[in-house]
Amino acid sequence: MWFLSRYDHTIDSKNRLLLPAAHRKALELQELGSTLIARAVLGRDPESTLKFRYVELTPQKVFEKLSAADATRTHLVIDSKEAEKAYRVFGSSHLMELDDAGRILLTDRFVNRTGKEPNPRGEKMLRDEVSIVGMGTTIQLWNAEELLWYDKKKLEMTLGESLSGWDNIMDEGGETISQG
Repeated sequence: MWFLSRYDHTIDSKNRLLLPAAHRKALELQELGSTLIARAVLGRDPESTLKFRYVELTPQKVFEKLSAADATRTHLVIDSKEAEKAYRVFGSSHLMELDDAGRILLTDRFVNRTGKEPNPRGEKMLRDEVSIVGMGTTIQLWNAEELLWYDKKKLEMTLGESLSGWDNIMDEGGETISQG
């Protein structure tokens, strides 16, 4: 079972975020446990100059399989590119446990209560409203507003025209998701 779909949730005042029931079920059915690895991801769309940022959650068992080859190389780092890669994969990752209610406690490193711009490493990027996006073997946590903006910009690139004149952007169910 894969992590699928997109859900909108709110981070509570104690920095807890409820994972969707479908994601919790996927963890259970695959016997992946309740431990997730969280890390900030910053990037640039390969087809444009659009930048993006989100927190990626990977079940610990999946993370260990994916990073097994890198783990053996990081013991004898021989150049700065390998050291930077090891830092981005291991040094910036955090263990997080699902509680009995299906919530994860996000560290202060990921949650921005001040409204100030996050630092260059992507720390303090999440605000109250979060979009939880299933990406197969991982889950992405986006600021809801940023994901709407990113989706709109990607659609504009695909259509070759600006959507700024549209009064509303509708989702498939016909509900307004953004004011233009």
